[in-house]
Amino acid sequence: MEVGTAPGGGEGEERGEGEREGNVLLRMRVACIGRRIDVLVVLFRLLNASLVWTQFDPDEFWQAHEAAHRLAFGYGHRTWEWTHAIRSHAHVLPLALTIYLLRMLRLDSPAAVAWAPRAVQAIASGAADLCLRDFSAAYFGSASVGNMTLICSLCCWFTWYAGVRAYSSSMEATLICVIAKHMAAPVPAGYSAAGQRAWWHLRPRLGSALIALTFLVRPSSLPLTLTLSLVLGLSASTRYQMLRPLEPTMTAAPSSKDGSAQKASTGAPTGLHCVAEARDSAAKTLLSEADASSSTVDWAALCFPAVAVVCVVTLIDCALYNRLVLPAIGFLRFNLQSGAGASEYYGTHPWHWYVVGALPAILAAQAPLLALGVRAATPRQRWLLAPPTLLLLMLSSRPHKELRFLLPVLPFAFCFCGRALAGLGARHRTTVLVIIASTNAPIALYLSMVHQRAPVAVMAALRSESVACSSATQSISVDLLTRCHQTPGHAFLHGPNVTLSILDCAPPSLGFDAASLAQRFPEARGSRCTNDCDCFFAAPGAAIRRRMRDALRKHAAPSHVVLFDELLANAEVSRTLRKTGFREVLRFFHAIEWDGWDGWSPGWRFVDLVLLRRRGACASKRKRRRRLGSHVE
Repeated sequence: MEVGTAPGGGEGEERGEGEREGNVLLRMRVACIGRRIDVLVVLFRLLNASLVWTQFDPDEFWQAHEAAHRLAFGYGHRTWEWTHAIRSHAHVLPLALTIYLLRMLRLDSPAAVAWAPRAVQAIASGAADLCLRDFSAAYFGSASVGNMTLICSLCCWFTWYAGVRAYSSSMEATLICVIAKHMAAPVPAGYSAAGQRAWWHLRPRLGSALIALTFLVRPSSLPLTLTLSLVLGLSASTRYQMLRPLEPTMTAAPSSKDGSAQKASTGAPTGLHCVAEARDSAAKTLLSEADASSSTVDWAALCFPAVAVVCVVTLIDCALYNRLVLPAIGFLRFNLQSGAGASEYYGTHPWHWYVVGALPAILAAQAPLLALGVRAATPRQRWLLAPPTLLLLMLSSRPHKELRFLLPVLPFAFCFCGRALAGLGARHRTTVLVIIASTNAPIALYLSMVHQRAPVAVMAALRSESVACSSATQSISVDLLTRCHQTPGHAFLHGPNVTLSILDCAPPSLGFDAASLAQRFPEARGSRCTNDCDCFFAAPGAAIRRRMRDALRKHAAPSHVVLFDELLANAEVSRTLRKTGFREVLRFFHAIEWDGWDGWSPGWRFVDLVLLRRRGACASKRKRRRRLGSHVE
């Protein structure tokens, strides 16, 4: 035996090296599995996007797809939001760059251009799901809570139906999840004390830049993001948790083979004790420095990234609008106006609708889990309810309400649902997950593949018509006689030989020319209409007769007309279209609507979208001359 070597010392060192190698291999396997799960989540969202074939809200097509298509190709319809500069390009630019990349690579087929924005949002939604999982795990101090939060997000029918659509609300929810993860992320393991200190000082600056970007995407997010940063940044216990890695600190001595803990002798502590104490000491030192500097915040350094982001995006907006604009100010001014002429023009709900109707309907079977999760959380953890509650109060104060406005609220609800699921036993948890999946899946599949699928399907048919006409060296012109942009536009047709005629439906608060409307829609003078859409549907029979007569006089009659069966059922409308030479080509199922009770039988009504084509619209020149000659004879 060598001098100074304890009995069995060599065996202990070999055993320690073996344990370290085993821990390294275990961590590598866990990291590999984690990366595979991350990839599967993103692929799941891409599959989700590929199975969404329906229309939910016109803003998806006209504020994202159409605007991005116009930036990438130079043509497309501009709605009143863009003509009055109340939309920022911060949300549209990534979509436009993706479409422009397809153009450069000569991959800009109509189908690829139509679905590229949704694919971008699907990838962003997958990243948001992963950020939400990491945030929930860090905030609640449990990886199980994070995993259950991810499952709740993936199983929700509304995130499947609306989360992958290219709404500004979807991007807002994505950025909020990124901000939450960034503000609550633990210090990455392996950082030196200097690296941890730099990370601590860099995080609030990056967070302020993300908050500014979220504000530009959707200005109504500012109360939520500021409150979230306060909740995560001002709590000393939360900051201490942020400064430590998520893995639990190993302060106990390793156990012997018989299961009893090895007792530390009067000598030096074990290596694990040294590592744990050093790490805790560094974390406490950084925490004390953070607490000491909290009273002397460098507000200039903290606000500079946010100001820089706002200035850069504002310059881009001014360049693209070709004038000095502040879209965020216009957005807030329009949405804070009161009266039927502002956002209330597009529908209203009572003040309690979000809490009583919308949120329970979205959460469905997860609604009881939200209450259980709030009850199981600690008082400090319940502070996470403050940001979504403030946003709900603000949204509820406005008469105009929409389901998609709740997308930024859902991540916080999923966190508490995950907290409730993590506290259940394995058997009860499995039962609850089966109930959630079985109740949400039918709703998600019906809404994303059946309900209101006609607008997207008719655009696919028009693409085929456009290809047929282009082979005959002709262009097509389409009259979209639907209410308020119920179909997509150029982004889903993507053809220079296509002309669209759309009924404008700008709100009255933006101003309107009553004399011009009276001249263009003389049949609707007594209806007090304020835009093209309202004037047309005030007297559709007379309006379409005058519309077709003027178009034939100018030799500019449309080749196709798209309208709903309810409008086609109007005797004067159908007679005028038939006399003009239009025949029904295709009829697409749109939705099933409740039409009240008919005696003892329920009044379900099937709504169809109809595509009409004018006789001889896509004939070759030779055939068209022959037909015209026989007509003259």
